Amino acid sequence: MMREDGDIQLLEASFIELDPLMEGFSGVFAEIRRERAPDSGELYFAVLFSAATGDRVFSFESASRQLAEETLRREVQGPSPKPS
Repeated sequence: MMREDGDIQLLEASFIELDPLMEGFSGVFAEIRRERAPDSGELYFAVLFSAATGDRVFSFESASRQLAEETLRREVQGPSPKPS
């Protein structure tokens, strides 16, 4: 899914259902956006919004799309278990 709004492009968007007792949210909307700025080139934003209220619960920006996607994945999944 790609929506262009001026210099902002929505590259990915999805709904992630969560357990409100464990996470405090019933679900979040996750987005990866690309913004073009004349002075800094392209920036990628990883953003999570509460499905119930629309409040932003997480935001990260980077010049690397891969880093933004990886950071968003880690934020949603939580830390990886340490090998024993």
